[in-house]
Amino acid sequence: RRPDFMDGVRGLTAAQKGTATHIVIQYADYEKCCTVGGVQGEIDRLCSMGIISEEQAEAVSPWVISKFFNSSTGRLVLQSEKVWREFKFSILVDSGDLNFQPGEDILLQGVVDCCVETEGKLTVIDFKTDYVSDDNVKEKIELYSGQLATYALAMERILEKPVEKRLIVFLNAGVTAEV
Repeated sequence: RRPDFMDGVRGLTAAQKGTATHIVIQYADYEKCCTVGGVQGEIDRLCSMGIISEEQAEAVSPWVISKFFNSSTGRLVLQSEKVWREFKFSILVDSGDLNFQPGEDILLQGVVDCCVETEGKLTVIDFKTDYVSDDNVKEKIELYSGQLATYALAMERILEKPVEKRLIVFLNAGVTAEV
């Protein structure tokens, strides 16, 4: 058998599959995401609207997304007073706030996957589609902890509310870690 790439067949890369999953989580009606069928319906709706392609739709696992919304973190999102999705930000921060020598302004830009407010406190959530196992989960958490720290700093400054929790959700593994 010839490899797919020799026949001109290209599938989505892991990064592209992750992007497709993020798009679905960004635009889905969360109330419909507690069942596999509900998530599949949202994927189909987003595909019919042209928000995702058919190839992207096929790459997203409705089971993974429904599993998240049935987790304690997913229920937190569903029950929160306010939810921000794909929140883009640009703020100036003092270099000292980022553990550098203080005194210089640094432009901090990013996109927070999800931030929820409950009782005046924020929880910042970052979705990852990386492969994690017992062997590498601590390494992955450490890798992304700085990213979540900067997201928390930005959300506190912009929304003027304290961040109570910073969570990394490894969707495919069904693992949520607080950092």
